[in-house]
Amino acid sequence: MRKGFSLYDIEEFLREAGAERVSEKAVLSLDRELKELVGEIIDEAKVYAEYAGRKTLIKTSDIKLSRRHSVVNTRFKRAIAENRKKASPRLPARRPEPLLQNNYIVVGNKHLKPVNSF
Repeated sequence: MRKGFSLYDIEEFLREAGAERVSEKAVLSLDRELKELVGEIIDEAKVYAEYAGRKTLIKTSDIKLSRRHSVVNTRFKRAIAENRKKASPRLPARRPEPLLQNNYIVVGNKHLKPVNSF
């Protein structure tokens, strides 16, 4: 007996996402990824449930926490960060604020101008 989504359902997910044609390999690959993702979420939810003192009950909050901190979520965030680094040029360092010290304006390590005292 097969658990989870049928292969037909997975094919329909891909078609609803905009794919006109879907190969059998793509359906099987997504099926494998879904099983892995669900397994990771459930394993982490078990950890949260045990930490809360529950040995046999997994609550919705455990699932939500594990989903929020899942490995896949971390991979996704890392991929987004890498794409941002590639896409945007590095911003220049922020200029230091000028200070007033001993009647001189100081920017960084440089004493620029004497300040007239009144």
